[in-house]
Amino acid sequence: MPDDPENGRFVLGRVSEVGASSFGPFGITRSSAHPELALDFLRFMTSQEQNRVFARLSGWLPMVKGVQPRPEMTVFMPRYEGYPPGFWIGLGADTRRVLGTSSNLLYQATGSVDDYIRTVEGDYARVAGADLARALQARLNQVLRTDYVATANAIRLRRQPADAALAQRARAQQERLFENELGHAFYHARLEQAAR
Repeated sequence: MPDDPENGRFVLGRVSEVGASSFGPFGITRSSAHPELALDFLRFMTSQEQNRVFARLSGWLPMVKGVQPRPEMTVFMPRYEGYPPGFWIGLGADTRRVLGTSSNLLYQATGSVDDYIRTVEGDYARVAGADLARALQARLNQVLRTDYVATANAIRLRRQPADAALAQRARAQQERLFENELGHAFYHARLEQAAR
């Protein structure tokens, strides 16, 4: 927290848990014999009514918007207020595909780490560079969008300096702009590093 004597200067405040994810992704395989029935089942499983029943019976947190948790579980619901946890340092879809489609080499009886590395290293640099370039462009687009809104709020705030709600929105927008600019700088540096 900001009042911590040793690390407080590095902390803006509580971190939001908005990005919390659920457990157990669902999907339909390409080889499904009955994709229409599978889709109907997924719609059923992810409906508010079914998620309400599942949350009540399992004691898990609901993951469908509008479904309330069991009373004893409300303390575990994600915190929506607070600052973003920072930008995600991750890989793009193509890189995950290259790494993931060969992951069986790490687990099967005849596979090994060396087999895995030999299999992925040819494609990895190419797809990682392309993923970083896409991430860089996406961050730049976020910076530009955020910059327009932040500038508009700053101009409005000059005209209405006593508007506390506008001042709060302008501060939040400046923080998002700063975060996006940091993310853009990070991806740009990583892309330059990858090009060397």
